[in-house]
Amino acid sequence: EAAIEFKNAIQIKPDDANAHYSLGLAYFRLGGPSYLPAAFKSFSKAAELNPGHLDAQTKIGEFLLLSRDVEKAVQQAELVLAKDKGHLDATILLANTKAAKRKFAEAKTLLTALAEAHPESTKPRLALSTIHLASGDKAAAIDVLKKVIASDKSIEPRLALSTIYLLDKNLPAAEETLNNAISENPKSTALLGALTNLYIMTRRPDIAAQTAEKL
Repeated sequence: EAAIEFKNAIQIKPDDANAHYSLGLAYFRLGGPSYLPAAFKSFSKAAELNPGHLDAQTKIGEFLLLSRDVEKAVQQAELVLAKDKGHLDATILLANTKAAKRKFAEAKTLLTALAEAHPESTKPRLALSTIHLASGDKAAAIDVLKKVIASDKSIEPRLALSTIYLLDKNLPAAEETLNNAISENPKSTALLGALTNLYIMTRRPDIAAQTAEKL
């Protein structure tokens, strides 16, 4: 519904960079092979109309990194940071490009400083946990996520923590994490889907079926 309204806004004012950017966000959150290319196209149009739209420029960089064009992603991050050295998402993007080059220490230093500068945001700490995991330090990744969960009720850190427990073959901890998260977010399809998969993996078809029915 949001995407339809943004498209209507663009028909009225096709040169509005913010409308294109907002449409890109709607497509990005819809996700999947149908919408992600459309999201990239919308972000690119927003940046074309307004090169100073730093959020759009950052989103383009994130897509470039996802497509493994690391050097171009670095250029996008640096373009944004040259205009706003404290840009949160661009700094995270730059850290992720460093991690892609296996410069884990540099990436961790960037994100640790960013987390201290932005205590109100969980984004730097979630990115830091991912980089700890990529560098092979599961304990540090778990520690960061537990600290995030202590002050944040959102689903993402709980899903990330349960995934690490699964990778570590600590199935009871993964199950407990998901059940605790579902008690706070009983209508989350992402959490119910993850728990259903866990029950299938651990060969408990009856309870998997019950959880799938809730899903």
